[in-house]
Amino acid sequence: MPTPSINFNSLKHFFLGRSTILFVVLFTILMVTLFSNMGCSLFNGSDSFDHTYKFNFDEQPDGWTALFSNYGVGREDDFELESGYRTLPEPLDNDKLGFYLSGKNLSDDLNMFLKHQVDDLEPDATYRVIVKVSFATDAPSGCAGVGGAPGESVTVHVGASAIEPGRIIDGSREQDFYRLNLAESYTGEAQSWYRETEIGDVANSRECEEGREYEIKTITGQQQAVTTDESGNLWLIVGTRSGFEATTSLYYTEVKVDVSKQ
Repeated sequence: MPTPSINFNSLKHFFLGRSTILFVVLFTILMVTLFSNMGCSLFNGSDSFDHTYKFNFDEQPDGWTALFSNYGVGREDDFELESGYRTLPEPLDNDKLGFYLSGKNLSDDLNMFLKHQVDDLEPDATYRVIVKVSFATDAPSGCAGVGGAPGESVTVHVGASAIEPGRIIDGSREQDFYRLNLAESYTGEAQSWYRETEIGDVANSRECEEGREYEIKTITGQQQAVTTDESGNLWLIVGTRSGFEATTSLYYTEVKVDVSKQ
């Protein structure tokens, strides 16, 4: 019987090819395991933050107050301004509460905000802050409205500041007018503050022809750099600015804030 010939070059290429494939598979498994054990911290920015503050409005957390501005002094009734904890509307869970803000935008510029102080940070320190806000909105997408759309023309804003958000009186008009202090004192002009803090709008996922129905919408803002005051305090502000000249009613359900020292 003749001795079978063996092609050693073919065997070498065979095993080298299999080794390369095995190496790639083992390397991939190792990397997946490594990132899983790390909690994917390279991809999840919140893991790198020093403090996380989570406010669930169903629990009626202390320290949150309403702040309305951009309307005539003494015209609260005309603007039908309302605020406070209320049961969530249908079809949402009626056993839960939200912080209700509502107003009729007669000025074509009504602001409806919530504010809250964080007081356990280092004094005169700069932090990076990311705010995520959830709220119930019944404004469908793609609708026309008076002055603007009921959804897309009501913009959502979030911010943080060492200065307490409040109102100042603008006496340059025929009637005294409340304006937001943070916007009016912002470097450049008031419109710059609104542009810098805008993160979306109140339009929900329903199309206009489907009609109004409340849904929970969640929006996360961009990272902001903020310096605390001499006592280590920061003020948070979340809310809306309206270009829709009718009534907007929202129920805020949760605010989450990630903070880390720079």
